[in-house]
Amino acid sequence: VAGYDDLVRRFAADTDPAVACLVRAARINATWVLNKSQRFEETLPRCGEIVADYGADPDPAVVVDVLSARLNRMAALGALQRAGEAMSSFAEIAAICDGFDGGGAQGLAARVRQDHVTALAMKSAIVLQQGKADEALAACDEITERFGADDDPGVRSGVTRCLLARAAVLRQLGRSQDEIDVYDEILAAYRKDRSLRDVALTAWSGQAQLLLQTGRFADAVRAG
Repeated sequence: VAGYDDLVRRFAADTDPAVACLVRAARINATWVLNKSQRFEETLPRCGEIVADYGADPDPAVVVDVLSARLNRMAALGALQRAGEAMSSFAEIAAICDGFDGGGAQGLAARVRQDHVTALAMKSAIVLQQGKADEALAACDEITERFGADDDPGVRSGVTRCLLARAAVLRQLGRSQDEIDVYDEILAAYRKDRSLRDVALTAWSGQAQLLLQTGRFADAVRAG
């Protein structure tokens, strides 16, 4: 975080557009690092300042950048168990994603779809923590219904990673076979995309554990 803050101090007054972009990115990246360090209370005011400074800018590239700050804010609120505020943040993110017009910039549009997937996955996790399994499952369903057939590799990867959230909901609902089917879906995706190795390992572990718990020992051996 100190490195990002130093960059901002040095170049915040620079009016060159390329430098201004780097300063904005540094401020946003600092909030991500704070979340990773579980310094969630520090994330919130920084994200608020970023949204105040850039949130009204109509430039599609800026809108996409600020979405990252909004997502970091939502994640911090969820971690702090401030669910009502997190859901308000989600509503803002979803509205921005649904109304985004990148002017034909496919890369920006794909990033927005990835962010929408991420926001829905966070929503699912937050409402699941509140014991609202049906709402959590609905958020997971929206991910697959809206983005499951997306051609962008980044979006497809995000959707596959979010299937773990769906598996968690199904486990809480006691729907063992549906949970196993989700793990199968993840493993099928991994066979096509080896970048999903971490997700696949989690799926293998979860599937084997569930098969053992339900007495399907032969299936567990084959899954391993």
